[in-house]
Amino acid sequence: MLAAPRPAEPQRPGRAAPSAFLLPLHAFRLLGTRGVGVAGWFSAGQAATSALLYLGVEAPAGEPGRVVTITVLTLVVVAHLVATAGMLHALRGGLAEFRARRIGAGPDERLLVAVDRAAPAFALLYLTWGLTGDDARELARLAALHGVAGGDAADWPAGLDVRVTLGVAVIGLLVRTACGWWYGRRQGRVAGSLAALGEVCFAFFGLLAVAAALGSAWLERRAVVAWAGDLVTRYEGVLSGPFRTWAGELLPYATQAVLLPLMWLVVGALVLGAGSRRRGGSTADPDGGLTRGPRGRCLPVLRALRLVVRGGAPLFGMFCLCFVALRAGVGYAERGARQLIGPQEGPLHLVYDRPLALLGELLLTALTVCLLAAALDLAATRARAFARPGDDEPVTART
Repeated sequence: MLAAPRPAEPQRPGRAAPSAFLLPLHAFRLLGTRGVGVAGWFSAGQAATSALLYLGVEAPAGEPGRVVTITVLTLVVVAHLVATAGMLHALRGGLAEFRARRIGAGPDERLLVAVDRAAPAFALLYLTWGLTGDDARELARLAALHGVAGGDAADWPAGLDVRVTLGVAVIGLLVRTACGWWYGRRQGRVAGSLAALGEVCFAFFGLLAVAAALGSAWLERRAVVAWAGDLVTRYEGVLSGPFRTWAGELLPYATQAVLLPLMWLVVGALVLGAGSRRRGGSTADPDGGLTRGPRGRCLPVLRALRLVVRGGAPLFGMFCLCFVALRAGVGYAERGARQLIGPQEGPLHLVYDRPLALLGELLLTALTVCLLAAALDLAATRARAFARPGDDEPVTART
């Protein structure tokens, strides 16, 4: 009589944790096996962005043109978010921990749910790093090529009135709530798309309204703001001298090398659903579905941050190092290619300039997304390996 198979032993803490130095190899493996899907989503995002910007160039003059410009630049943010989420979704099949999480988890999570969940963090990233200004400058450049003034895009988004931003944020919240309820009842693709669009508008314009309120004259007249200003002025002399100069010179580099990679890790974890309590992802999940409330908006961000922390400092440091080196390497490669081609002027420059820039952007985006997915995969593996008994492990396969 054959003996029954012994159940798999649970993984002990501190055992079989992958090395953080495997991150570059894992990223290149993902690029080699899943790079076609990433390139497809990148191309779709670029095509949608270009179509929207050309639509903005053809906007009429006056107030109707301003409304069209605001709508177009908002949809550009949505296009970037959907393309980023699509690229990360294309890599899920190559991630060991995320394949293990899907064992017995039921139907796979829809892309719209991931877009809705990552919208607030992506909007914060987009505004913090001035990517809205890049879109406005690109629209102004296209308008200049077509002989149009393009002045409506010059002050985007700083020139928007706080009442406009607040009104659009409220409308986005209402659309998101109504369509999220509709999606929870019918699971329709149209309802899911409208709910995700409403979430992006609510997060994006809500952050703009908060930024405008923080810089308003009303806030400057508050007593607590005046007290904080006096406190800073009182202790300003303590921080003066070489320390202040050194900190002022180091802060921009530290922000680009540490804070920006951390924000991208959070966005990637939200898209992939890393750190969620439930495996897979469905509308029944209060932490990841479209029918979530304020608690469901905050918990995924906290769990994504917890996953980064549990991945360990070596892995995060390795990711930051590769993140910065990747940008520097691609930038120098593009500059070298331009030097090999020849002078940066004349008709030939107009022929190769845009394709070369798109090729460099494709290489940088694909490598960054693969590096991001690989870092999250290793972080989930290390978090499970170092987990203590009784911990709420974010990604584990069912026995």
